Amino acid sequence: MADMSGNSTHEGGQPGRIGIGLELDATHLKILEVLRENGRISVAALAERVGISRANAYTRFE
Repeated sequence: MADMSGNSTHEGGQPGRIGIGLELDATHLKILEVLRENGRISVAALAERVGISRANAYTRFE
């Protein structure tokens, strides 16, 4: 599992960055919180709980 604490770099990336150079923001952290509670939640339900669109939730989840 990747270390997302921001304390290390991976493959020449910068600390605190994920995926294709995106930084973790409050929405990412809320998604992680919801997924910790229920890892089998649908993307639609996840989007509703976080307060974002399904497309946005899917993109961030992916």
